[in-house]
Amino acid sequence: MITISRVLRMPRGNALMIGVGGSGKTSTCRLAAFSSGLKLFTLTMARNYGMEALLENLKELYENCVVRPKVFMFNDSHVVQENFLEVINTVLTNAMVFGLYGEGDKDDLIRPLKNDMKRDQVPHSEEWNYYLEKLKDNLHLCMCFSPAGDTLRDRCRNFPGLVSNTVID
Repeated sequence: MITISRVLRMPRGNALMIGVGGSGKTSTCRLAAFSSGLKLFTLTMARNYGMEALLENLKELYENCVVRPKVFMFNDSHVVQENFLEVINTVLTNAMVFGLYGEGDKDDLIRPLKNDMKRDQVPHSEEWNYYLEKLKDNLHLCMCFSPAGDTLRDRCRNFPGLVSNTVID
């Protein structure tokens, strides 16, 4: 728990927790988030949960995360479609999922950071980059996966951000 808590306190700290079912991965993630003073965000799965619902949940997370750091807990049961991991891999490597927002939405996203940008004297042309850097610093992804079978090995091979941009516990 201490390792995960330390990772979540670091800017851009992401964790990949590996353990068999029932070993306490999600409980450890919840406890580490609480002890670090971070709010936890997780997906609420429904019967027809698909890519559109995942992207909507990411929009909600991004809008809240830029103001205050959050932990996004993602586990095996959230992988309804294998292309969800492509989105998670993009979040780990770039923070922003391409095509998630239109050009007109950017002004609304940047608005909560206007005072910080004035204080830091950020030029208008660099506002979006400032937003992305703030998002990368405040978004902490904690993934809880099981090592059973070949699934984890295949996922790590197909989505290298799962390994290269996380601390593995």
